[in-house]
Amino acid sequence: MLLHELRTLVRTLSDNHGVPTVVAAVARGESTPLVYGRGMPEGIAPGDAVFDLASVTKVVATTAVLMGLVAEGRLALDERVPGSSATVRELLEHRGGLAQWWPLYAAGARERAAALEVVRGLPPAFPRGVERRYSDLGFMVLGALAEEAGGAPLPELAAGVHRRLGMTATGYLPAPGPALVASARGDAIERRMLATGEPYPVPFGPGDFAGWREGLLVGECNDGNAWHAFGGVAGHAGLFGTASDLLAFGRGLLGSLAGRGPWPAPVTAAFLTAGADPAQAPGFRCWPRYGAVGHPGFTGSRFAVVPAADAVVVLLTNRLLAPAAPPPDEVWDRLLAAVAGAHGPGAPGSGPYRL
Repeated sequence: MLLHELRTLVRTLSDNHGVPTVVAAVARGESTPLVYGRGMPEGIAPGDAVFDLASVTKVVATTAVLMGLVAEGRLALDERVPGSSATVRELLEHRGGLAQWWPLYAAGARERAAALEVVRGLPPAFPRGVERRYSDLGFMVLGALAEEAGGAPLPELAAGVHRRLGMTATGYLPAPGPALVASARGDAIERRMLATGEPYPVPFGPGDFAGWREGLLVGECNDGNAWHAFGGVAGHAGLFGTASDLLAFGRGLLGSLAGRGPWPAPVTAAFLTAGADPAQAPGFRCWPRYGAVGHPGFTGSRFAVVPAADAVVVLLTNRLLAPAAPPPDEVWDRLLAAVAGAHGPGAPGSGPYRL
């Protein structure tokens, strides 16, 4: 039944919406995962196709590293972030008051230090701690914090987590290869954002940056700030990975909740429990209706665990190459409902998991 649902949803995105490459995957307990895909690179199995994970980076790299640092006592969720008035928790929950987006490359930043200087020099855009305002900038700061507390570059710290989980194809700046899936055509979307001021008004126009990409993006992250300002390695975006690896990551989270994973159960539960906003835990997005927690990515990547079902759910697409760039929200909701349905929805507002 679930495999039939996977196939139906993948075909909906592929046939009805024109999304070139789609992979859906579900793993329950220790059973063999169900993986189905359409439009794979030649000779590549659906579970092995490498996608631009976009904002899924926020959990699979940055938050995963921060969980380890909290477990080791090198950071605390409620301590202040150096150089900021916000706490670690507030940035993780997008309540730190930072701007939601800012074209750092248009502001002249071409490398990590300059990019962080611009971010830290911006005035607060919202009152701190009052409401959730999803912010890429907050995770840029958190990526730098992870490096400072961990004593190593973010890719090295994240790779340490991934190795423990058997994730062999996840990382920043992937080497060229046949498994890479194209994500978008150049920087057209961000160029349009500067031209229109939508959805985020900024004091820049397309003429303020001369490095716009025009061709098909394969192995270069779609996110302009991650690529142009951070060189492809950032706390908010830049990671590439596969459905198989995301299933392994999710199983690591579920195993940790049960006391047999890479993170202590209390730390894992703290990161997977919604705070003031029922749709947001520290680092992780929540779907309370389904008892699910994970994260979406702008390129069409989505990942979640459903603890009550002992399940991991993955949807990877290159939706930005579809004729109308359809968001996968409806399909994603149907997939979560199919996985969580037999176990009942999570209580609205309660958060997806409590130890």
